[in-house]
Amino acid sequence: MFNTKANETVNEPVNEPSPKPRPIPSQIRLGIWGFHHAGKSVYMLRLYEYLLNEGKIQITDWDTEEYINNGMELLDRGIFVSPTATAGKKSKYSYTINNEDGSNTELTFLDIAGDILRDPYHDFLDENSQENTVVDYLLQCHGIIFLLSPLQEDKQTKPYHTLLMKLFIAMQRKSGRKPLEQYVAFGITKIDHPEVNQKLLQEKYQYPEQMFLEMLGKGPNVKLQWLKGFFHAQIEKPKDKSKDNPRLNINPTRENRCQLFYISAFGTYKDSDGNVKSPVILDKEEKQKSTTSKAESEEDPIFSTYEQDDPDPYDFGKENIKTEDINPNKYKIDTEAPFNPINIFSPIEWLVRGIKSCPPNISNTSSSDSNT
Repeated sequence: MFNTKANETVNEPVNEPSPKPRPIPSQIRLGIWGFHHAGKSVYMLRLYEYLLNEGKIQITDWDTEEYINNGMELLDRGIFVSPTATAGKKSKYSYTINNEDGSNTELTFLDIAGDILRDPYHDFLDENSQENTVVDYLLQCHGIIFLLSPLQEDKQTKPYHTLLMKLFIAMQRKSGRKPLEQYVAFGITKIDHPEVNQKLLQEKYQYPEQMFLEMLGKGPNVKLQWLKGFFHAQIEKPKDKSKDNPRLNINPTRENRCQLFYISAFGTYKDSDGNVKSPVILDKEEKQKSTTSKAESEEDPIFSTYEQDDPDPYDFGKENIKTEDINPNKYKIDTEAPFNPINIFSPIEWLVRGIKSCPPNISNTSSSDSNT
């Protein structure tokens, strides 16, 4: 109840003034970040569809309206939106989420080439905003969703650990704050993929912390404590002492502004035989290529070198795979299958709850924002 200063005795308690609470921003700004094939576009589209059904969405600019209309038309046809491939090209899309208390949340993401996302200092021009780099964009957000794909085929030319650390250090240097003020939600996407879904059946992947650490690509040398070097993160020991997998505090608080989520834009379902399937399926031509390639590479089982050459599914560090070479139309959507999205809105809800309960100290970039 009472705090005592160092030069005071215990018998002379004094009340220390609590930090003055910051006003809740009238418009909460959330940003989405992710590399090529992390699922930014499909997440924004499926989230829009969810919010539209809830009557909580508003589009305020023509570019976003056109992007949403074109993207939804493609998804309805079972086709994914192609990623931006031109370095230097950038478009910013945003829409407004209407909260029940009358406040608004602006959700934005930059549709930019992967080369720029790998370099937080890469300049790009946008005459309609104050954003010059990825760092500038993220520092103007109250909360950020980082989308990361766990699939081997989506891995980057450098480990996620290296790329994220480079980005976070740049944000700290530019803002002058350590830890950073932003609330952050890390979303592990594509958990409907059979490769990932099979892992989720294992006990150690019941919560996303362990998969997140493995995705960083640095082996057992990286602990969850790594996040505390950049953000407000409160790590707790599991109640079950037999499990050695610490977790982040589940609630957003002044001391805990990080959380991890498994995310799937489509989810899984069971067919008539009880088999678990995903609405996202491999294109027929790609499936045939895969089968042909596998047949051509079959070896004598006695002298097989398959085990030696089998890549580590969490080795994101090899330079010999170029994400630009991945066929953007490799997967199709079975529009006849039922969709059961997972955690589409949960990261948004978590971020907004934290921002309202303890607003971060983010400099004002909007005249309508009361957070000054």
